[in-house]
Amino acid sequence: MGRADRLVLIIVVTVVEIVYPVRYAWYFQITPVTVLLLAFGVLGNYTAVKRFSDAWRSLG
Repeated sequence: MGRADRLVLIIVVTVVEIVYPVRYAWYFQITPVTVLLLAFGVLGNYTAVKRFSDAWRSLG
C-alpha cells in the first residue's frame, strides 16, 4: 500500500469519524482513527522486518 493509499484511508476514516463518532472507553479511548494508525504502525514494522530478513538471506 502506497503513501497516497494510506493518506486516502486516513482522510476517509477521519471524515467517517466526524460524521458518525464512535468511541469505546475502556482503559483509554479507542476511535477508528486510533485503530487505523495502530494498524499502519504494526503492518509498517512487519514490512520493515520482512524486508530486512529478505535482504539478510540474500547476503548469505
